Amino acid sequence: MLNKLGTTHNRLRVITLLIPIVFFILITRLFYWMILRGPELQAMSDRQHQMVTILKAKRGNILDSDGGILAGTKNLYHLFIYKPQLVIPDNDLIEQLLSSLTPDQEASTEGDLRKYLHDRLSLSSKWVSLKHYLSAEEKEKIESNKIAGLGFEDEYVRFYPESSMAAQILGFVGQDAAGQEQGYFGIEGYFDRLLKGREGKIRTEKDGEGNPILIGNYQFLHAVEGKSINTTVDKKVQYLVENMLKEGLARYGAS
Repeated sequence: MLNKLGTTHNRLRVITLLIPIVFFILITRLFYWMILRGPELQAMSDRQHQMVTILKAKRGNILDSDGGILAGTKNLYHLFIYKPQLVIPDNDLIEQLLSSLTPDQEASTEGDLRKYLHDRLSLSSKWVSLKHYLSAEEKEKIESNKIAGLGFEDEYVRFYPESSMAAQILGFVGQDAAGQEQGYFGIEGYFDRLLKGREGKIRTEKDGEGNPILIGNYQFLHAVEGKSINTTVDKKVQYLVENMLKEGLARYGAS
C-alpha cells in the first residue's frame, strides 16, 4: 500500500514539474510564431489572398517665368488583358489590335507587331501585358471595339519641349536601382520628392486561382499628383545666352 502511495506521489511530482515546462515551451513557440514570425506570415497570407495594384502618380511640371512648360508629363496608357474573360480567338484579337496600334521601336513593322502580340498571348499567365505607352487615339480605337478582357492603366512619360534648353538647370528623370522613377541633378533632382507626388493603391481580395472577389474587401488609396514648380527662367533670354555661348565656343575652339 505504501509503495503504491509512493509511486502515485512520484507521478504527481513529475506531472507537477512537467506542466510548467510544457507551458513554457508552448508560450515560447507562440511568441516565436506570433511575434517574431507574425509579420512575415501575415505578409505571406496577404500575398496569397490579396491583389495590390499600384496607381502611378503624375509628376508635376517645371514652368518658366511665363508659365510655359520646360518639363512636362505625357499621359499615355498601358494595355493589358485578363485572358479568362476573352471570348474571341487570339488571332481575331490580334487582327483587331493591329488595326488600332502603330508599330514602335519594340516592333517596328506590322509583321513584328503581330508576332509580338502572338508571343504575349501565348504566355500562360492570366494577366498579360500587351503593350506600353499607347496614345489616347490608340486607346480610343481599341475601346470602340468593346473587346471583353482588355483593360488600360495610366502611364506617364517625361518630356522636355525645349529640348536641351536649360538642361543643366532642369536635370533629368531616370530610374533608381529598384526601377522607380527618380529625378537626377538640377530641379528634377533637388525637388524630386515634391515633383513626384505619391503613388496610390487598389487592394482587393482574390480567390485560389488569383481572380478578384467582387464582394470581398476592397481598399482604394488615390494617387496624389506631384506639385508643379514655377521658375524665373525666361526662355527668350535663356535661348540668347545659350546661343552666344555656343558661338563663343565655336569661335575660340573651346570645349
